[in-house]
Amino acid sequence: MGDEKLYHEHLHGPWHEKWGIWHSDPEVRQGGDMERRTMRQTTYEYLWPFEYPNFTIRSTWWGERHGRELDLPPAGYITVVEEQPIVAVTVIGSACSPPGWIMIEGERIENAEQASSDIPVRMRAENLWGTHMRWDVKGAMREVGLDPADFWMSGMSSAHFHIPRCGKVTITGGSQVPGTPHDQGADDAHYTFRIIRITVDENGTA
Repeated sequence: MGDEKLYHEHLHGPWHEKWGIWHSDPEVRQGGDMERRTMRQTTYEYLWPFEYPNFTIRSTWWGERHGRELDLPPAGYITVVEEQPIVAVTVIGSACSPPGWIMIEGERIENAEQASSDIPVRMRAENLWGTHMRWDVKGAMREVGLDPADFWMSGMSSAHFHIPRCGKVTITGGSQVPGTPHDQGADDAHYTFRIIRITVDENGTA
């Protein structure tokens, strides 16, 4: 059976008829009168402790010395507002108990792209390895004369998101704790934010 016949039977099979799924035979189109958009991007870099006028932070962890640590959402978050449309977000930090994860949620500007208008701006990056060394692990290593910086999971991670044009983004994060029986800090499921870079389109209005 040829590929075209298989494709046709797949599109017009009985389960498509049962559920009323829209289908049509393939066709080829070329051309159109749409004009591509020119973007002039500027990236702003924000550093911990993120005490900027356009930042709002909700957290119970204000005494950490290695970055901004957040409670798990919805209790903890960082919200950033920009005057120009936000088109990309980069987060650099470290998980308390790797692997970590980062999630962003955006509020579209009024004239955002039609291509994204029917679904929330919500994206998540997972499996982010690299830890700033939890207090119990760091203490145990120092007790036996080891440098915590030599631990193979010691380090940072990053996540980058390209998003539709938004006027505001909310950033959250956490750790995916394995939770083994001998873990002395299995509830330390936080992510520590160190650098946030926000890219805006200067050729748009928020």
